[in-house]
Amino acid sequence: MAGRRPRFRPAFEDEHIARLYDTPADPHLPPLTRLGLKMATGSGKTVVMAMLMAWSFCNRAKVSATSVSPSATLVVCPNLTIKERLQVLRPENENNYFAAFDLVPTKMRDMPMLAACW
Repeated sequence: MAGRRPRFRPAFEDEHIARLYDTPADPHLPPLTRLGLKMATGSGKTVVMAMLMAWSFCNRAKVSATSVSPSATLVVCPNLTIKERLQVLRPENENNYFAAFDLVPTKMRDMPMLAACW
C-alpha cells in the first residue's frame, strides 16, 4: 500500500525506564522522573494536568510517609497567555478545575496534609 505509513508499535522495555530519570547535580537529591505526552489542541491537556495533580496529592495525603507522591508540583508554560489560562490549576482560584470537575473527593478537601500540598 503505497503512501500508507506503518502503524506505530512502541518497543518500550524495562531497561528504557532508566533513561527517564534526570540525575541532579547534587547527589543528595533524588532523581527527577521525566514524563511527556502529546495531545491535540482542545483535547483537555489542562484537565489531565489537574487530574494528575489531584491524584498525586490525594495519595500523598493518604500516605504521607511515602516519597513516591510529591508534595508540590511545577508547571512550566511558554508565555503569559498560557500562564493566565493555567490559573485554573491553583486551588485558591475560584474557577479551579479541582472543584469544577470534582477531582478531589469532598471528604478529602479539608485534610491537613492535602491542604499543605496546595
